[in-house]
Amino acid sequence: HLVESDPNHFASQLVQTFIHFDVTEHRRDEENARLLAELVRARGLQLDGCFSYWDDCLVLTALLCQELGLPCSPPAAMRLAKQKSCTQLHLLRCHGPPWPAPSLHAVPCCPLESEADVEKAVHQVPLP
Repeated sequence: HLVESDPNHFASQLVQTFIHFDVTEHRRDEENARLLAELVRARGLQLDGCFSYWDDCLVLTALLCQELGLPCSPPAAMRLAKQKSCTQLHLLRCHGPPWPAPSLHAVPCCPLESEADVEKAVHQVPLP
């Protein structure tokens, strides 16, 4: 089965079920997951799981799995993992046994949105 925004996608003819659905508006992932779950149920599809080839759809995939009761990483974890700076900040806050602290594998980062942010970053992120 395939869900794809492009109705003329080459793979539409290569799958058992093709669902044309715009998955590009990620501010609506929660709503889109509910709508996709309704489409899956309406077609009587029995799914074992869902996955995405496109990183931008990882949160939507997790939300869809949650809607359908399928195994998947939690949507909050996918949101965190989707943005490298958020992942690093999260890892920097994690400490504790019995395993090495994840913060050992993360380096500080500072998102740059404007030229003015460079000065802030120089003080926040160590330089080699």
